[in-house]
Amino acid sequence: MARPKLEIGTYGEIAVKEESPGSWRATARYRDLDGTTRLVKAYGQSESKAKAALKSKLKKRRRGPGGVDAELTPDSTVAELLKHWLSVCESEYAAAVRAGGHPVKSEGTIFHYRRCAEKVVIPALGENTLRELSTPRVDRFLRELEGNVKMARTVLSQACTFAIRYGAMEYSPCSLRSSPRGRPAGRGR
Repeated sequence: MARPKLEIGTYGEIAVKEESPGSWRATARYRDLDGTTRLVKAYGQSESKAKAALKSKLKKRRRGPGGVDAELTPDSTVAELLKHWLSVCESEYAAAVRAGGHPVKSEGTIFHYRRCAEKVVIPALGENTLRELSTPRVDRFLRELEGNVKMARTVLSQACTFAIRYGAMEYSPCSLRSSPRGRPAGRGR
């Protein structure tokens, strides 16, 4: 009977073998993002060091630009989404500047998005998975904010649209807009 296929981005059982005194090899089958399963090896001076080196190598293998998972899924966190989205914004900005064109988002805009993401959104919602990010949760978050409501809504909305393009979300929980406290709906400036 054939082995069951690993899910993309996962690895099978780790095997460790002493190759010579003080030299250990750890191996595992890993299913890459292209769908191909490959054998990955790492070495260490002890069994535990070889395993740790392999786990580190496997973790890095799944990383994409900006040091976040190369593939967003419904189980990715809001923090991972924001880091990935911001790294893509920065890459697009740099590419436009290199090509002599006009970037869609300015360097200052990206700076303000990053600051809002790191100081406002991630502390409040960062550990939620994209699957858990619902309209009521976003609405409650925006209503409870003392300031930065418009920027936080913009950051979340654009990041969620990005997640939809990547197939990690089916809809944006930001589509039903919340009005800041003290202002009647529809009377924003």
